[in-house]
Amino acid sequence: MAGVPVKPLNVQLDNANVIIGETTAADLISSGFTFKDVSPNDIVVNQRNDHFYYGKLVEITKDGKSYGNMFLTPESGDKDKLRNCIVTFYRVEATNNQISKVKINNTRLENLRYNDFNSKKMINIFSLNPLDYKEDTYDNSFSLKVGTDEYLIWKAYWITADFNDDKSPYRYSVGVHHIKWE
Repeated sequence: MAGVPVKPLNVQLDNANVIIGETTAADLISSGFTFKDVSPNDIVVNQRNDHFYYGKLVEITKDGKSYGNMFLTPESGDKDKLRNCIVTFYRVEATNNQISKVKINNTRLENLRYNDFNSKKMINIFSLNPLDYKEDTYDNSFSLKVGTDEYLIWKAYWITADFNDDKSPYRYSVGVHHIKWE
């Protein structure tokens, strides 16, 4: 056994708290969200053909307004009804009209700038205190991985902030990795 379990990351969409790797589509539906072009009873199949994205990519909406995209993944096994699937990835473009209603770990995304990421640690930007983490910078992309040991036993989480060449915000992503979904 290696490593220690880490606290899951969360995203706040409007009034809903989304715990990455735990919150189900049904939880979001009960908070007034829908998924564009799919229904709660549709079957989601995890093809197990990617190490980073599992299940089905869907657009999440509320009152006809997009809040970004997420992957919904069967919790165990290879297929399940969409409503039973959990959120394993969330992404929102900085130009999304609902960005003011989106937070990662209670940090408003609309207020973040390139300089924040260039001058501060991501664990401080998102008020995290993990024992095990790694931060990386690639050109205009900043990433934080929480739980850096191999994710055979424990889930590993990540946040990515991407910026355009002019340093304006492009998009933000949050996800979870675990071998049971690969």
